[in-house]
Amino acid sequence: MASSKHHWTTIEDAKLVECLIDLASDGKWKADNGTFRTGYAKQLQVWLHEKLPGCSLQASPHIESRVKHMKKQYCAIAEMLGPNASGFVWNDELKCVVCDKDVFQDWVKSHPTAKGLRNKPFPYYDDLGTIFGKDKTRGERAEASIDDVESMEEVTNEVQVHDLDDDVQENVDVNENVSHSYAPTKDACSSGRRTRKRTSTTESTTLENLVSVTKNMSKLYEETSANMAKIAKCFEIETEWKSRRLNVFEEVSKVEGFSDSDMLRAGDILSRDAARANYFFTLPDGMRKLYLQSLLNRFTY
Repeated sequence: MASSKHHWTTIEDAKLVECLIDLASDGKWKADNGTFRTGYAKQLQVWLHEKLPGCSLQASPHIESRVKHMKKQYCAIAEMLGPNASGFVWNDELKCVVCDKDVFQDWVKSHPTAKGLRNKPFPYYDDLGTIFGKDKTRGERAEASIDDVESMEEVTNEVQVHDLDDDVQENVDVNENVSHSYAPTKDACSSGRRTRKRTSTTESTTLENLVSVTKNMSKLYEETSANMAKIAKCFEIETEWKSRRLNVFEEVSKVEGFSDSDMLRAGDILSRDAARANYFFTLPDGMRKLYLQSLLNRFTY
C-alpha cells in the first residue's frame, strides 16, 4: 500500500493542475453537479505518470487528497473575494489575497479553512476557477476597492451640498414669512407667534440634518481610510517585489552547479513571475538548487 504522506513539489502540482484542466474539458468525466465522476483519480494517475516519468503518485491517497486540498483552498479564497465578504483584494501579479491583518483574523474565526491564505501565493487560482467554478465577482471586487476610494470625495460633497442647500432654503422661506406677517394687530400678532413657532421647528430640523451630515461624513472618512490602507499595502507588496526582482540573478548565482547559460535562464524565469520569485526567496539554500532545476526542466526556449 502506498504511503499516505507525500511532499508535493511545484512541478507535481503544476502537472496535476494541467491534468485537471484536461479532465474538466472532457465531458465524460464532469458530472452534472460540477464534481468528477467515479474513477477520475485513476485517470489523473495515468496522465501524471505519462507527464512525469518515474512518478510514484497513486490515485489513493495521494491524488485524491491533493485535489481535495486544492479545492478547499480555492473555495476559501473565492469566498473571501465573494459578495458576502469585504476587505479582501486579489493581487493578480503576486497571485494572493491581500487584506489587513485584523480583517483576516476576524474572518478566520468563522472561516477556519482560510487560515494561512493571507499574502500566500496561490498561482493556480485562475486555473482552478476553470475547473471548480469561476468566482465572477473577483475581478469586480478587486477593481471596486480603488473605485470606491476615488468616489468617496464626490459622495461626501454631494451629501453636504444637497442637505445644506435644503436647510438654507427653508430658513429663507421662514424669514420671508416672519417679515410679511408682522403688524400691530391682534391677528397679526397671533400670526407672528405661529411663524416664530415654525421658525423654532425649522431650526430644530436644520440641526438634525447637520448632525446627520456630520455622521455621514465621519462614516465616509472611516471607509476611505480603510481603503487607503489596503492600497498602501498593495504598494508595499509591489515595492518588495521590485526589490527582489533586482536581486534575483545575484541570489541565483549563489546556487552552485549551474552553467552561466542556466543561471541566465533561471533568473529570467523568476524575474517574469512574482509568485515563483517570492517562493524561491523563501526556500532554504539546500532546496533552491532543486527548485531552479525543476524550473529549467519545465520551461524551454
